[in-house]
Amino acid sequence: MAAFDQKRFESLILYIAHRRRDDVRFGRTKLAKVLFYSDFSVYQDQGEPLTGATYIRMPFGPFPKRLDESEDALEKQGLALLAYDVEGEHEEKRIIPIKGAPDLSALFEDWQLLVVNDWIDRIAAASAKQISDFSHRHPGWLLAKRVGAEIPYETAILPQGRPSPYEATLAKEVARDRGWQSADGKWLWERDSA
Repeated sequence: MAAFDQKRFESLILYIAHRRRDDVRFGRTKLAKVLFYSDFSVYQDQGEPLTGATYIRMPFGPFPKRLDESEDALEKQGLALLAYDVEGEHEEKRIIPIKGAPDLSALFEDWQLLVVNDWIDRIAAASAKQISDFSHRHPGWLLAKRVGAEIPYETAILPQGRPSPYEATLAKEVARDRGWQSADGKWLWERDSA
């Protein structure tokens, strides 16, 4: 898998923030979800993420481990301001770009930006709570179990929901056919070794 690319990550933060600069409801909860879903969608399709960022389980859903550090760096470089807005009961940090949209042509392919744009639009249309609740159904967030645990990119290929009874039956048939499950319905690791 591709190593973390700080330049791509920070450029993507600025790009997303610029696209939603006038949307006071688009704070870091939504920014984090756009980054997560963009990285994981591209990984699901191509086997490599956009930025290689590490995402961890947090109470409001997947979160880029180095987002705080990157926001601070962008502010120190004079590329963005950090603002705090209140949405309902929650205080939400926003990153506000100072300059125009970054030129991403040397960093990303057009189709990759289409993926990002799609996630920006989808997430912007929901409340922070709705998108947080949505992210709590992602298999990676569910498998991470504890706050701060890393969400593996490989979970991008897992289905988003439970299989239907029909799909479960098919999966069991495939498992039996491939020798992963015995005819009595027990998994190989459940068999007695005696």
